[in-house]
Amino acid sequence: MTDGTNKPSTDVGLLCTGKKGTYKVWTCKLVVSGEVELPQGFDWPPRKGATEAVANSGIEVLGCFSGWGDSLTEGEIEVLERHNAALNDRPEKNEND
Repeated sequence: MTDGTNKPSTDVGLLCTGKKGTYKVWTCKLVVSGEVELPQGFDWPPRKGATEAVANSGIEVLGCFSGWGDSLTEGEIEVLERHNAALNDRPEKNEND
């Protein structure tokens, strides 16, 4: 919830201003094949890993919102597909290399 005054902070991150303070939000999109069947509750392991990593650095995590319902921008899809095409074009290494 912001009041529309999102602006870059003096250090790293974008400040979002709400009614009770300012917040910094880190965004991460994990992408897997659309053919994969994700088990119920599978958002817990990546969420736990991210929150623990931040907390272990001494920063209090105020909230974590995640799930497998997000989408990619056209630019993100382009980068992802270009990257995967480059990976598929690499010659395979065999055990003798």
